[in-house]
Amino acid sequence: MMSLLEHRDRILKNIFKPAFKTSGFSVSGTTFKKQENGFIKIFNIQSSGFNVEDHVSFYLNIGLLFPIGFEIKNEQHPKNPKGYDCQFNIRSDSLTGRNQTYELTSKTNIQELENLLLSDIQKEILPFYERYSTIEDCIMLNNEFPNSWTDCRPFIGLTMIKNGNIERGDQILNEFLPTTSEDWKQEIIEFRKTLN
Repeated sequence: MMSLLEHRDRILKNIFKPAFKTSGFSVSGTTFKKQENGFIKIFNIQSSGFNVEDHVSFYLNIGLLFPIGFEIKNEQHPKNPKGYDCQFNIRSDSLTGRNQTYELTSKTNIQELENLLLSDIQKEILPFYERYSTIEDCIMLNNEFPNSWTDCRPFIGLTMIKNGNIERGDQILNEFLPTTSEDWKQEIIEFRKTLN
C-alpha cells in the first residue's frame, strides 16, 4: 500500500508535470518555470513543514519573476528560482477562493483530490499564466490583485524600456513614481539612467 508521501509524489508526476509541460514549462523537482520576454513564470509545490506519516499537505505557489528587479540591486537572479524569489507571488487560494492547503490523510478520497487539483490547474492556474503572456499584460496585475504586497509596475516599466519600448515604459514609471517612497523612487530613477 502506498504511503501518503508516495501518493503526493505520484500526483506530482501524473497530474502536475504533464499539465505544465504541455503549457511549455520546464520542471526541476517541485518547481516549474517558463521564460517569457522580460519575465519568468514560476509555479512551485510547497510541502508543509508539519507533514507526518498520516497527514501530508502542500500549497501551490504562483509567481512572476522580473529579472530586472535583481539588476536594480546589482544581483544575479536565482538560476532555479522559487516562489519566494518572485516579485509577484500568490497562492492558489487567490485564484480558487478556497482554502490554500491540499491535504492527504487516511480518509482522503485520492480520486476526488486528483480531480480537484486537475480542475484547479486547468480552470484557474494555467489560465492565470496565459493571461500574462507578455510584459505589457503584466500591467493588469494591479487590477486583478489590488492587495498584492508588491507593485510590479517599476519592473514592468524598466523591462519595457530595456526592450526598446521606451515611451510606454516611461509612461508606466511616471505613473508609479509619485506613489512610492523617496528612496525607492531615486533607486528606480538612477537605474533608469543606465538603460539609455
